[in-house]
Amino acid sequence: MSEHTSKLIPNRLISIRRTASAVAVAAVAAVAVSACGSSSGGSSSSTSSSSSTSSSSSAAAASNGVTAKSADQILSTAITAAEAAKSVHVAGAIKSGGSSVGLDLSIVQGTGASGTISEGSASFKLVDVGGSFYIQPDPAFLLKFAHTQAAAALFKGKWLKASATDASFASFGELTSIKTLMGSLTQAHGTLTKGATSTLAGQPVIALASSKGGTMYVATTGQPYPLEVSKNSGGQSGKVTFSEYNKPFSITAPANSINIEQLEKSG
Repeated sequence: MSEHTSKLIPNRLISIRRTASAVAVAAVAAVAVSACGSSSGGSSSSTSSSSSTSSSSSAAAASNGVTAKSADQILSTAITAAEAAKSVHVAGAIKSGGSSVGLDLSIVQGTGASGTISEGSASFKLVDVGGSFYIQPDPAFLLKFAHTQAAAALFKGKWLKASATDASFASFGELTSIKTLMGSLTQAHGTLTKGATSTLAGQPVIALASSKGGTMYVATTGQPYPLEVSKNSGGQSGKVTFSEYNKPFSITAPANSINIEQLEKSG
């Protein structure tokens, strides 16, 4: 490795790490924005909308009782149920101001997470396991945030590793913890109103409409899990889904990773 390259590594790693962390923060915000919104809300305020598509007899037979609760009680019940889940798959994207942040993560309580986070057409894979975070930027991410072709080529296909105690990676922990991520759905949500019952991918749900423009859909049969949050107002649009609750996911540490902290110290 040349002297020029050895000096290049720490600077580019800092840039990549900071940007990846910023994208992770944006992803957490995207989930929260979907549920909470940021502008005056839409029209989902009726508790007896004619747009309901669920079978009332079927829903009543296996009802988990949330439809009888107030909007705030439904939110609390849903978040409590989700936080107790062993695992969940979170996927979706939110567009705001011409940019888009997306995530596709499988999270296992007490173990970690694995998946992909994106900003526009650039993305990186993320693994959280064994007290360490691993990221693998794709070529578009490297070229955009490593700033040079040489730096992009240097890290192409490489997994970058950092300790979960690294303050620069704290934002990743907000995405890879079920409790923390679900907790973001309860922040500054404004006034909640019970909306219509309907079905979402075949699952009976009830809508919770926020006065700030977001909507959450909560299962009305089985466990009262939040299944989707969506937004289409205030210049923001998109949705994030929560599925595969309690499904076994395998998360393993990538082999031959590059330790970011060690390389930065050596530079």
